[in-house]
Amino acid sequence: MMETSVWTYLAVLRKRLWLILLLFAVTMVVILVRAWRMPPAYASSTVLQVMPLESEEVTLFARQNTVSSADAIAQIVFQFTNVVRSAGIAQRTLSETGIRITARQLLDGLAVERDPSGDIITVSATAGTPEDAERILVKQVELALQQYRESRARPAAAAGRFLEAELDAAERELENARAGLLRFKLDTGFEYLDREIVAEQDAIRQLSAAREQANIEVQRLEAVVRELRSQRDAAEAAGLQARVDALEAQIAERGVEIAGQRQRAAASFSLLAEHQTNLTSLITLTGQAQQLQDLVQEKQNSRDFLADKVREARLKQSQSENVGYLQVIQPPTTPQSQVSTRTVQVALLGGGLSLVAGGLLAFLLEFIEQMLRSAPRGRSRGPA
Repeated sequence: MMETSVWTYLAVLRKRLWLILLLFAVTMVVILVRAWRMPPAYASSTVLQVMPLESEEVTLFARQNTVSSADAIAQIVFQFTNVVRSAGIAQRTLSETGIRITARQLLDGLAVERDPSGDIITVSATAGTPEDAERILVKQVELALQQYRESRARPAAAAGRFLEAELDAAERELENARAGLLRFKLDTGFEYLDREIVAEQDAIRQLSAAREQANIEVQRLEAVVRELRSQRDAAEAAGLQARVDALEAQIAERGVEIAGQRQRAAASFSLLAEHQTNLTSLITLTGQAQQLQDLVQEKQNSRDFLADKVREARLKQSQSENVGYLQVIQPPTTPQSQVSTRTVQVALLGGGLSLVAGGLLAFLLEFIEQMLRSAPRGRSRGPA
């Protein structure tokens, strides 16, 4: 019974063989005509190497988050692929090269492949002529690199503008602090303060010594006066009037000397208080001068810090715009041969599918034919 079914299927296929062959022939003709009418295609390619750089961000105080080299390469490849395959870049390429195709056609012929080893990518462009393929590839990659580098440099450029404004403000503050210190020096003669302080200290030491010496001399003279008074009292008790008169004269002389020494001590004390007041004022001025000098140093440190950050921002911006993040290591060349077509593979696949479709169509038509034949028989066997 199985053999009967197989022969039945073969009979159906043989009966509809013309249909199967017709469908196969039409399919082959369509494939071949399409391949014949397809314009020639030429592909040019270039190889770029990914070069991860330091982060383009310029931080003031916080530490940057480090990214692994593999992650940085993957990010660069992903971002550059989106840029090089963008419609805007394609429109600019066509506008600058004058090639008469659409942006969609350009992007359909553009391919970006990453080498499995990691940091190598290949960009290829397909066009109708070798020259157009090379021109499209060169301009597309050039514009994509320019736009990608500019986009990566924007954080450093923005930080640079901010830091430059802050640097200008810091320099103005530094100049104001320096001007304040200079005015203070001119008003107070600060350049000579150290010598004046030393002079005041010397004067205070000398006056203190003079006052002490005068006090000592007063004490000595007072002791002499006491001794003379004892001698006078003894002479007076003995009735030695001449001796008493002589001792009175000596006591009077010593009294004059004591008064002179006390006056000298008082004058030294007065001058000492004056010089101590001057010294206190000079020390106060020194403290004020130190505060102004500290302020100048603080403003100088802030200015130097911002200047370093401005240089860092400029270097990172220049590095991003002129060096990173990809470099062409194999420039594109004019293709010498057409891109190999897949006509044979398409023909084999299309032929096989057309044969299968023809067989299924043959069985479908046979089934419909059997249904149509059985319908009249059913009506003829109905009630008379």
